[in-house]
Amino acid sequence: VREAVVSTQSTGEGCVIDNCQSDKTTFSISFPVEGSRTYHLCADTEELRTSWVNALQRSSYSYLQAQVERMKEQVESLKRKKDQYVELVAESQAAASSTDTWADRCSGPRETVTLGAPRPSSSRSSAMRALSSPLNLRRKHHMDQVAQKRGS
Repeated sequence: VREAVVSTQSTGEGCVIDNCQSDKTTFSISFPVEGSRTYHLCADTEELRTSWVNALQRSSYSYLQAQVERMKEQVESLKRKKDQYVELVAESQAAASSTDTWADRCSGPRETVTLGAPRPSSSRSSAMRALSSPLNLRRKHHMDQVAQKRGS
């Protein structure tokens, strides 16, 4: 044995990875079976050695199997969230398509309010924009509905 071992890590398939103490760039791969070889490898830097050791550990079957299980759990969680979202959207659409209007739900006496003429403006186009704004058109439509209901 050329170097003292700092740590020994098993990949799960019986492969053992040893980080050597005397050289921070050297590691070995072995199988604890009689007659098997030990492979001594050297990286250019300690960071590369760490990268190689991590890659070897992540390539093991047991690691990949654990990753697949975690991913299956994530997929199931996302499916549950999607189902909840679809349910909420359906409820929202059902509520939005309700035939009741705000005026239908109001109870008590109703009073007609006459809106005053628009304030004089410096230009005719701004006065026309104010009269045809969506808010004013909505108010006019609502007032027409209220007047029509009172008439009937």
